[in-house]
Amino acid sequence: MPSPHPTTTTTTPTCSSEGASSADPPSPSRVEVDLDAVVENLSHAARAAGHGGYAVVKADAYGHGAEAVVRRLLRLAPEVCRGFCVARPEEAERLLSRLPELARDAGRVELLVLGVFPALLGEERRRELARSRARLGWVPTVGGLDDLAAWAEVAAMDRPVPLHLELDIGMRRSGFDPALLSRAGDILQSSPGLQLRGVFGHFSESEVAGSDVTAQQRRRFAEVVAAHPWLASGVVHLDNTCGLPRDGAGPGEGCAGNLGLPPERLSFRLGGGLYGLDLRRDAGAGSAGRDGEPEWPRPAMRVTTRLAALRPVRRGEGVGYNSTYRAAEDRLIGLLPIGYADGVPRAARGAEVLVGGRRRALAGTVSMDLCCVDLGRLDDEGASHHVGDTVVLLGATTPESPAPSSAPSAAVSAGEWARWSGTISYEVTCRFAQRLPRSYTSSRLPSVTAPDRSR
Repeated sequence: MPSPHPTTTTTTPTCSSEGASSADPPSPSRVEVDLDAVVENLSHAARAAGHGGYAVVKADAYGHGAEAVVRRLLRLAPEVCRGFCVARPEEAERLLSRLPELARDAGRVELLVLGVFPALLGEERRRELARSRARLGWVPTVGGLDDLAAWAEVAAMDRPVPLHLELDIGMRRSGFDPALLSRAGDILQSSPGLQLRGVFGHFSESEVAGSDVTAQQRRRFAEVVAAHPWLASGVVHLDNTCGLPRDGAGPGEGCAGNLGLPPERLSFRLGGGLYGLDLRRDAGAGSAGRDGEPEWPRPAMRVTTRLAALRPVRRGEGVGYNSTYRAAEDRLIGLLPIGYADGVPRAARGAEVLVGGRRRALAGTVSMDLCCVDLGRLDDEGASHHVGDTVVLLGATTPESPAPSSAPSAAVSAGEWARWSGTISYEVTCRFAQRLPRSYTSSRLPSVTAPDRSR
């Protein structure tokens, strides 16, 4: 029986091509984003925490497309999606100018800007920043006395400034040292235009399962907030993807359990987990589903390309720059029209992709626009491959190209690319969206509008 809500796909080309339709972009490589997975990941986190959270959409939603993600999540209740977080004022301005529905909902959802440093700006640029904030309604976070004093000057110009304070609970990167909170309180009290909307902290190693450091930082945060009750006058948020309750832990074992505040005063920030990225899972201590439940968080990105050419390579011949791959026997090599300018990490060693549902190793050094894959021996093993075949670099195979029963895994994860490249999965997805067209799928919406990244 067909679904009453068929899957909808829209495509966002990164460059225009006269005569090319949006359904068939000129690039054979593309990024596919499953918006249903994004919704499910945030909904699961809200159930686990017992309250709504902020969806972190900085860095263009970790490469997934912030405008499409925000537009989809705006349809959720505040008990699930309390608001959004970006890193720069420019990101907030772009979202608010392109998504009028986000601006209209400013009273219901907050758009937090996590990286605003007005103390670094000259007076005129600071005034421009204040006008932008007042006009569009984004909310800055503040982690130091100099920046708090700068916002107080802005507020004194009859431009009220709502804000969230960040506490340093051990990261030693940004946030107020607890010893300076009395001075911060004095500035807030003497500046009626400053409106404290929330307080938050940042774990330094929550991806380490059972970390004593994380437990200490959680206790430290609760102690500081309890010692300065005025901090909890707004929303309180501490947990991130790896800090959220999991593996059977109830909502009371997270931030809520330590502070004793009602759910409407609590929140969390879901960053990588919103897109199915989990540093704890990448480290081998992840969240496989229990009792038949699906894995959480569920990856939302799939990156594919197509075989552009096939060529035999004889024993002893090299492939690519500096011949870092040499054939130990006669092999069939496939050319992929995707390279490090598209996000394939040049530093990757031992990387694998899916061809016909079977894992195949990349061969040689990744070039700027191209890379090669070893398709097997020059006999019957390589005969099943053809120019135009789909190659999956990130994500799973599809029902149209299922994996053979003998395949070790029918998916390639961002965590694997991270291990092959010496980085983390967050960087992997950010890189893959540099110049590839994106398409969005959702089985629960009659239409999904993709933002135009060509402007």
